[in-house]
Amino acid sequence: MKHNLHKMLCLLLVAVLLWGTLPAALAIALPVDTGQAAESAPEASTAPTKEETEPTEVSQPEVPEESAPETAPPVPEEAAEPQEPPAGETLPVDVPTGADAPITEDAVSPQGSVTGTVTRSDDINGYYYFWGDAIHTYHFTYADGTAATANLGGMCIHYVDGEIAYCIEPNVSSESDVTYTGTSGSESTYWQTKLTAQQRQAISLVLLYGAPNYTNSADKDTEFGYEGATQVLIWEIVMGLRSATAPYTRSDRQLYDTFAGGDFPSFDTGYTKIVELMQAHLTIPSFSSRFQNSAPEIALKYDSATGQCATSVTDTNGVLASDYAFTATGVTMTKSGNTLNISAPLSALENGSVLASATGRSLDAGNVAYMIWTASGQQTVATVSTTADPVKAYFRVKADTIPAHLEILKTSDDGNVSGISFTLEESVPGIGYCRIGTYTTDSGGKINIPNLTVGTKYRVTETVPEGYEAEVQRQEITLQPGTNTLTFVNHRLLALEIHKTSDDGKVAGISFTVEQFYGVAQWNSWFPAAAIRIWEPIQRMRMEKFLFRVFPWGQPCG
Repeated sequence: MKHNLHKMLCLLLVAVLLWGTLPAALAIALPVDTGQAAESAPEASTAPTKEETEPTEVSQPEVPEESAPETAPPVPEEAAEPQEPPAGETLPVDVPTGADAPITEDAVSPQGSVTGTVTRSDDINGYYYFWGDAIHTYHFTYADGTAATANLGGMCIHYVDGEIAYCIEPNVSSESDVTYTGTSGSESTYWQTKLTAQQRQAISLVLLYGAPNYTNSADKDTEFGYEGATQVLIWEIVMGLRSATAPYTRSDRQLYDTFAGGDFPSFDTGYTKIVELMQAHLTIPSFSSRFQNSAPEIALKYDSATGQCATSVTDTNGVLASDYAFTATGVTMTKSGNTLNISAPLSALENGSVLASATGRSLDAGNVAYMIWTASGQQTVATVSTTADPVKAYFRVKADTIPAHLEILKTSDDGNVSGISFTLEESVPGIGYCRIGTYTTDSGGKINIPNLTVGTKYRVTETVPEGYEAEVQRQEITLQPGTNTLTFVNHRLLALEIHKTSDDGKVAGISFTVEQFYGVAQWNSWFPAAAIRIWEPIQRMRMEKFLFRVFPWGQPCG
């Protein structure tokens, strides 16, 4: 009995000892943040396995003491007090709002956390690594007030399960083949507290226009240069070397110069292009709109000499020359720098305005999904996937109120054409004719009335001078583009006086028939002109080369 009790106590003691060793075994299996670089590099790699972010010599990279706060795991949400809440933030005036609102975070991000394995580009074969000219030290402060120091002289690109990822924590080093935990941007404590809303927006633009979303080159070396340019721009924004608000001005070029002119030439061209696209983000020609229903109208002026409607507009935003080529049905458009020359025949615009459109280089992100990846003792990285369509710009082309000119020409058989008045009236639907004004002929018998309306009906009435007869005193006309001409003809009225004599002196009370000849050789063209008595002059006979014959009253004509 005593022996059995002793045996049971021994077994219990062994069990207690075994249970005490289990946590130690588990701790050995988990990665421990020692602040030291990995002991050995991949067999085929000549680049360091730990990114050059330490302030020590390249051969013995170590995490400096002042960076220790950044090597700890992200602060839990309940322990951190964000300076800028993720919702309801007040954006600066140069961050687009409304139609140009900031890129929406996590439109399609998965909820909750996932895990993924992070690898480094230099693990491929040691070739894909950016060697800087030297290690440079940068001091900066995160949005939550945490001071940080980054020592950057080399750079690799990270991948999460093969998907490109960018470092957003440059003061912390990284290792390859490490398991990370990923959360959506809106749920990430680091993303929401370490970076301001403006920094997040600026980084979003870098990712939108950087690799691989915008560049996507089939050549690995070229694309790798673009990836490096994307990473440097993100670091510039995180460390305050570049403004996080438009136009995203760079205040310190040292980081760029560290990697410029290296083994991957596309780094330099990609860097410049990404900045250019960021600055032009959602920028369209100043005379256009991003939406068809708000497209402004551009009126073309009609030129009667060419029969064309034309005008020119200038883009004060400066993106027309490089980004936009507008087209519209029946309309010709050519660019001269940032000036757009527009022309069209009147027939192309007779049914109203015509929509013009163009597709630019700027991207309008519809769905953006950010994943922020963290691991103990490792730098935080971000991946992004987005559905983005090119931004379009619209305006409408219409014919301006096409001017029509009315010309009134006055003629008279005695040459008296000056100073004769005409009244102009315009036909108004539902009202009738409304008087516009009275005009007087010049010394040449002309009146020019400019800038009337094409397609409108007008009425012109002459005030016929005393002693004249108008062939037509009033005329109507519907104006066509250009000059429209109406001619008015007057005839001078003269008196015909008949003197009667007789050998017996009987001359009173005798009637005469006066006929006017309108033909040339046919007497049946004679028509009665007047019936008068002697000494009664005919006062209103036209001054023309007409023949008259006079018969005694009652005698047959012919």
